[in-house]
Amino acid sequence: MSSTFLTVVVPVYNEEDVLPLLVERLRPVLDDLGRSYEVITVDDGSTDTSAAVLERLRRQWPQLRIVRLRANAGHQAAISAGLERARGEWVVTIDADLQDPPRRSRT
Repeated sequence: MSSTFLTVVVPVYNEEDVLPLLVERLRPVLDDLGRSYEVITVDDGSTDTSAAVLERLRRQWPQLRIVRLRANAGHQAAISAGLERARGEWVVTIDADLQDPPRRSRT
């Protein structure tokens, strides 16, 4: 049985500007769960500095894992790559662009 409760898979393609904001919003929500988790970011062949930004963020967030695809394979392929590596009992996906922003439940 997995010791990781939740895996969040995040496909990333040229998201250098939004990645720090994603982490700023996602990490507190996950930390507040009080359960073990991991965040798998899948860099889908970004041509900007997304890879370097992710490496910097990982140094400050041990639950952040990075998968790098050599070339852009597409959104679904990036999600599949993350799902293949997920260790959580539960797995969810979220896009890096914050179109659906992570937030705490108000219940």
